[in-house]
Amino acid sequence: MGHDIEPLHLQVTCRNLWQRMDPSRTEIQKSDIEKFGDVSVALGEYYASEVRKIAQGDAGIEREIRDWFGDELITRDRVRGSVQRGANSSGNLRNDLIEEVIKAHLVRRELHAGTTWYELAHDQLIIPVLHDNEIWFAEHLNKVQQRAVQWAKESEPSSLLLTGKELREAERWEDQAKISLQSVEFRFLDACREKRRRKRQGEAAIALLICLLFVISGLGFQAWRAQKRAEANLSLAKQAVDQSLSSAGRQQGREAQDSPDIEAFRKELLGKAATFYAAFISYNSGNEELRAEAASAHSRLADIDRLLDKRDDAVKEYKNAIGAFEKLAKDKPKEVTYRQKLAYCHNWLGETLRQWYEQGSTPDKTQAAEATAEYNAALNLQQQIHDATPGNAQYTQELARSHYNRAILEKDIGDRNDAETDLRTAMELLEPLVGQKITVDPQQTTPSAAQDLARTDNDLAALDATAGNSVEARKLYERAIGIGEQLTAADKDRREYKYELANYYDNEARLLVETGDQAQAADRNHDSLDLIEELTTPSSSIGLEEAKILQLRSKILMQSGAADALEEAERERELLNQLQSGGLSQGHPLFHVIYQNLALNYLDLAKMELKNGNVTDAQLSLKSLALVIPELAPEDKPDIEQSYEYYERQLKTGRSSRK
Repeated sequence: MGHDIEPLHLQVTCRNLWQRMDPSRTEIQKSDIEKFGDVSVALGEYYASEVRKIAQGDAGIEREIRDWFGDELITRDRVRGSVQRGANSSGNLRNDLIEEVIKAHLVRRELHAGTTWYELAHDQLIIPVLHDNEIWFAEHLNKVQQRAVQWAKESEPSSLLLTGKELREAERWEDQAKISLQSVEFRFLDACREKRRRKRQGEAAIALLICLLFVISGLGFQAWRAQKRAEANLSLAKQAVDQSLSSAGRQQGREAQDSPDIEAFRKELLGKAATFYAAFISYNSGNEELRAEAASAHSRLADIDRLLDKRDDAVKEYKNAIGAFEKLAKDKPKEVTYRQKLAYCHNWLGETLRQWYEQGSTPDKTQAAEATAEYNAALNLQQQIHDATPGNAQYTQELARSHYNRAILEKDIGDRNDAETDLRTAMELLEPLVGQKITVDPQQTTPSAAQDLARTDNDLAALDATAGNSVEARKLYERAIGIGEQLTAADKDRREYKYELANYYDNEARLLVETGDQAQAADRNHDSLDLIEELTTPSSSIGLEEAKILQLRSKILMQSGAADALEEAERERELLNQLQSGGLSQGHPLFHVIYQNLALNYLDLAKMELKNGNVTDAQLSLKSLALVIPELAPEDKPDIEQSYEYYERQLKTGRSSRK
């Protein structure tokens, strides 16, 4: 701290400290501070005693005060932060408690531009506060609470989540805890349970698929190979479902606007996924984990049925899932995941009924009323979850999406005011989640907050335009377009982004025509037309079908010992190269499936040709295989590369494989 003690607040704080030790003293001099010893230690002791006095023995309140100092008034870089005064609380601490810490000269208020802000009385309080908080938390918080605090401060890394025995002990402590947990602890435990659930779900699904593969195929593959295929099939099935669900929540184009060949393949995989989930449900059990998995299977099966327009089946499966999750939520009221999934099912049952209502030849008011009831149930649950964990972006976005979906129905049935209220609520929830620079996570399968905000802006703009508020409508269209352009630039292969952006361009063009701005209307119309022309480029479905036919022909010829099997495999490889250069996304899972089978064909050809002594043909097969390996999915490469290296060694040593 040194000897230059000039700031008034610090002098007052030190004087208070000195008077505690010698009440007869009313002033403090620089020489007194030298006598005082380590002022940093003294400040820490003073901070601890004042916080304890304000809390009046209530450990919960004392923690709130300490969290406020450590999280709100001190940044991660250990510099002073500031908190803006709110109506009843400021930065998660009640204003009446803040007044008490001001009286203790630990905090001061500052007025900027008519707004009151709170900050530490002096920089020299930073280290004493942090040090004393660390000691207090170690003495008063359970190890679960300490881990939760660390997890939150380090940006919630998965590596800090509890697993196995530690998580079971944490759950026993949670059930027995007499104190109310804070939102960070609820989020931490929910994240731990979600990690465990995903792990168990993956293990159960892989085990089941392995069994199904053995039963159905009867090909007798080795266990290691069956497991890898099971993992790949499960991944493809889930990817098909999740990619189709990524368009959820919009009025038009409920599924991603994709090329016909990709949509056909997606529907094929949806059918396979439906078989998988139906088989999983048949394994009934009283075990909570399996009950939860079965409930999730009902939910996923309902999603599949909805995407395949099997509305009766979708409604039935959503109701099955709702019943199962309601029981789980009742048995485990602290388990947020069950209530979250229950809300998900209510929302999408509402969406299914709404689509049914919209597409019926005669509007059925009963369906509209049932859809509204489902949205209301979803929103009630999501609002509770959001209020309990206000900082959780996922819960906030899910709440916004249900408001958005209900608004679409309200608009359809003529409740314009209610629709506007829901859309504005969704917009207010989403705006804080969207940054200035919008990026795209290629692994994300649900709409981002930015995409949801653009959709909300677009629909709200349409309402404003209908009401004659063209200025506000133009602003909203412009923001939707700005977001859409950033999304399209970040992921040029996502056709859904282009389709939605074209829609935003077209909607603004229509507004500009109505307001008489013909020149800008023409520009926006041109922008929309350019995107639509990109999306209507002839698909490569025929080429993909030809590739599959060539693949089968090559296998048939190889099994019959025909010499032209390699020639057919080469034709297939060339065709795949042409399809890729023609613009079909290389990242689509169908390419990985075809390339994987092509690689296996080349391996079998090399093996057969080595066995027959045809060294030259074996070399050609391996040369082609080397060109295919880079196109394989990451999980398939190691085994193929290992086999490739084995046969390369066989060629070099002049020995043939006799397996």
